[in-house]
Amino acid sequence: MTIAVVAETRPGERRVALVPELVSRLADTGQEVAVEPGAGEAAGFTDDDYREAGATGAADALDGAGAALSVQPIGTHRVAEADVLITTAAVPGRSAPLLVTAETVAAMSQGSVVVDLAAESGGNVEGAKPGDEITIGGALVWGGFNVPSQLPARASQLYRTNVVNLLLLMHSDSDLEPDLRPDFDDEIIAGCRVPYAGEVRHAPTRDLLGEDVS
Repeated sequence: MTIAVVAETRPGERRVALVPELVSRLADTGQEVAVEPGAGEAAGFTDDDYREAGATGAADALDGAGAALSVQPIGTHRVAEADVLITTAAVPGRSAPLLVTAETVAAMSQGSVVVDLAAESGGNVEGAKPGDEITIGGALVWGGFNVPSQLPARASQLYRTNVVNLLLLMHSDSDLEPDLRPDFDDEIIAGCRVPYAGEVRHAPTRDLLGEDVS
């Protein structure tokens, strides 16, 4: 199967859906990777980086591709040309944005597969149901439900790493006070704070509770 890496077109989007390091891993499984010119440039990866990793560069990377990788939603016509579509856009504490309509899915070829990993929070694909498989046109649509628990060992390792790094970020380096001293001016720590000093400081949580944000 050929996997296409799409160059992002949304203003301000500098990420790329696949880095050169992972191209070689896909190639080892027999997959071909086609990268649109300049796809990784804004993220610091040149076209030569991708070629050295085993990818091919092609302006028509999507032609004949079995899967297309993109950070931002790709155009309707591009979705319809793919055989595999995986959506992952989920916002903690909020409903997932609808990115793909049922009409678009119905335009995909017979036997196509759509995986909506955000189905549990509303879904990126219209009609997707958490934990269920449905058919739209000729495409099979699966909605994810509690996906991390289906890979408990790996999910626990990733969660562990995040927790430890957060604790280390809050740890004081002072010999006089070798304890946790969170700096709430730090963007990461401030974003993790929910209740503090008897008040709910996390704006999305306050919105859900209906409390005054002021």
